[in-house]
Amino acid sequence: MGYGQKIEKKIIYIKFEKTEKCNELLKFYYQEEKGIVLTFFCSGGNSFLYKSKSDTLPISKIAKYKISTFEEIEILEKQWRKKSKKALIKKYGKLYPPFDKNGIFQTYLIEIISDKQFVIYPVKWRNLEIESDGEEPPKR
Repeated sequence: MGYGQKIEKKIIYIKFEKTEKCNELLKFYYQEEKGIVLTFFCSGGNSFLYKSKSDTLPISKIAKYKISTFEEIEILEKQWRKKSKKALIKKYGKLYPPFDKNGIFQTYLIEIISDKQFVIYPVKWRNLEIESDGEEPPKR
């Protein structure tokens, strides 16, 4: 991150499908949040809220999207924190606010709906615990 650059969110794509580690999925409308909740039941559980417009595309275009696993996302999050630290300090000072995944990533879920089409949902992560960069805050 060079001089004058803004703090950018990284775009990530997650496939909404069952895996060995996430063997159950749930998708439902949640009135209180006025959106569709998409949940992966994994060791940590990951839940997303979809409220805006989705895109339905031909399956032939799916290869254009790099799908990330939850393990890869944890690594990308650590890399973003390390890469963005100086810019965050410059913008906010040494006690900059913590960022959760919604502050770090622009996240999309991809759901294959048939052998000919898939849907991309722009989503927000739900039920997040904010993590620090692992360092102690500066002493006053």
